[in-house]
Amino acid sequence: MFLNDEMTAAGRNENRLTLGARGVRRFDAFEVGAELATQAGEVDGADIPIGETYGAHLHGTYRFDGRSKPYVRADLDAASGNDPGSGDNERFDVLFPTAHAHLGMMDLAFWENVVHASFAYGFEPCESSQLEASWRWFRSMESTDSFGGPNVVLSTGGAGIDEDLGHELDLKFRVNLDTKPAKTYVEVGYGMFFPGQGVKDSRGSDDLAHFFYAQGDLRF
Repeated sequence: MFLNDEMTAAGRNENRLTLGARGVRRFDAFEVGAELATQAGEVDGADIPIGETYGAHLHGTYRFDGRSKPYVRADLDAASGNDPGSGDNERFDVLFPTAHAHLGMMDLAFWENVVHASFAYGFEPCESSQLEASWRWFRSMESTDSFGGPNVVLSTGGAGIDEDLGHELDLKFRVNLDTKPAKTYVEVGYGMFFPGQGVKDSRGSDDLAHFFYAQGDLRF
C-alpha cells in the first residue's frame, strides 16, 4: 500500500510505502496466525526507515469439545514508536484505524507505538448466545512518543513518563434471534480500564474508566 499526503502541515507532506504479509494455519481445534509489516518513505522531511518502522501480530486460539463450545485465545501485538532523539520518524502508521476489533472495545490504543497482550475466554452459555471475557495489557514502545487510540490520547509522551499504560477488562454478550447465516442479534458490552503509571505521569490522574454499549442488528 502507498500513502501520499500533500498537506500534513503547511509546506509539508508524507509519502509512505507499507509492505506486509499475513498467514493463518488451522490444526483441528487449534489455530495460529501471524502478521508482519514494515514501512518506508518520508514524512515532514524525516525518513521512515524500513525495518525499524514495523508492526507485528501473533495469535493462537484453541476450541475445546463440549456443548457450550468453549475457547481460549491469546494475542500479542507490537508496533514501533518514534524516538525524538533520532532524525528519522520510526512510528508505524496503522493507516486504517480499526482498533476496536483488535485492541479492545474502549478504543484506547492504535497499532502504533504499542506493546499489547491479551487473553480471552468465550463460550455459549445457552443456545444461540455467546459470552466472552477478555483481559488486555498496554505498554508504549517509546515512552517519549504519544500513545492513544480513536477515543483518547492516554499519554502525550515525554521524558520521565513510564511505559506502562494500564489494563483493560472487556465483557461481551450476544444473543442471536434467528438461525439464518446473516443473523439478527442483540449485544451488550462492558469495559473497564485500569490506568498504569504512564497515564498518571502524563494526565495526572489514574481514575478508572468505564464503557458500556448496547446494540442490535436486524437483517432480512
